[in-house]
Amino acid sequence: MKKAISIVLLLLVTVGMYAQDGINYKALIKDNLGAVVASQTIDVKFTIIADTGPTNVYVETHTGATTDANGIVILTIGDGTSSDTFADIDWSSDTHSLKVEMDIEQDASFVDLGTTQFMAVPYALHANNGQSSGTNAGDMQYWNGSAWEVVDATPNEGAALQMIGGIPTWVGGTPPATVPDAPTIGTAIAGDAQASVFFTAPISDGGSAITGYTATSSPGGFTGTGTSPITVTGLSNGTAYTFSVTATNAIGTSNPSSASNLVTLTLTTGATIGDLRDGGIVFWVDPTDNTKGKVCMLAVDEEIANWYDAISRIYTNTDTGTGVYSNWYLPSQDELQLMYANLQRFGCSTNTPGAPDPSLCPTRKGSFNIASYWSSTEASNFDAWFQNFNGGGQIDYNKGSPSFVRAVRAF
Repeated sequence: MKKAISIVLLLLVTVGMYAQDGINYKALIKDNLGAVVASQTIDVKFTIIADTGPTNVYVETHTGATTDANGIVILTIGDGTSSDTFADIDWSSDTHSLKVEMDIEQDASFVDLGTTQFMAVPYALHANNGQSSGTNAGDMQYWNGSAWEVVDATPNEGAALQMIGGIPTWVGGTPPATVPDAPTIGTAIAGDAQASVFFTAPISDGGSAITGYTATSSPGGFTGTGTSPITVTGLSNGTAYTFSVTATNAIGTSNPSSASNLVTLTLTTGATIGDLRDGGIVFWVDPTDNTKGKVCMLAVDEEIANWYDAISRIYTNTDTGTGVYSNWYLPSQDELQLMYANLQRFGCSTNTPGAPDPSLCPTRKGSFNIASYWSSTEASNFDAWFQNFNGGGQIDYNKGSPSFVRAVRAF
């Protein structure tokens, strides 16, 4: 006579208990006297039934399965011997049940231990059937009574899955941190080869504390870090800059703020005759404040023109490492005399008797031709004064005649 068999399911089938390509099954096997069937080889048959019909859609046998010392058998439905294909089961077409049969004597005489409906369906198996599925880690499916639908995973930490109106719904939790909002730009203030950039913190830190701010110049991409105001160094005097600021937290860096006001840096340190700065070469320094003075354009920016063109022209120097400016003007008679007196003496006029070695002139970038240069000072309706850089004299000359032009500006 066949022994009666009973099983005690130790593990309810849930979504989390499905193997990637099968269904985990675990049961405690007892005989009809209640004794566990320990350390014994048995045969097990599983049948998966589509409940409408009903129809057997998959049958497999596990031959030679072994219970452990406590009478527990652990198997994977989908790994047994079968003429059916487990991956072909269409889990979305119906609800399904599992029929379990066992043969503890292995004589090909199986005992029916009952049929149990699946209360959850393996999500990965639905995907394998080509059914609608999610695209993110943590997505799940639920049965709405006629079809399987996706429950999208939530990014919120600590969210709870609740049944609301019969639909599993993620509730609550903390949204994940993001990069901060952009800071709000303030005023940029020019200094000597540097600028101070003011700003205010962004409205949102993205849920993660801000660890630093960076100010960046345009042009040049020079940067500075810290709190407001940030000092950006390494800039070129005479160059116009704007600045933007970003905020950084543990997640990353924000978008940049809007651009600041346009600032042009000005050298604020003391000047000396012959210095290259503020677009040209210094020919005069204010005796009461050596941060102020006047420069003339360098030789590379010199022109030849009649007086009418020279007095009306708008001058812009080239970029020679001293800054680019546009507020140049034709020098007065007195300014030309200062240029001759101060620069010629320092070897900045070629072929001048008694002057230092003319080879020094190219290094000063302020060489004057041994010729005449227009001033803005008129001698009459037809003549204006020019400065002779040979003997040093000043002569009135017809305005329509060509002569050299060297513009000046104050700093």
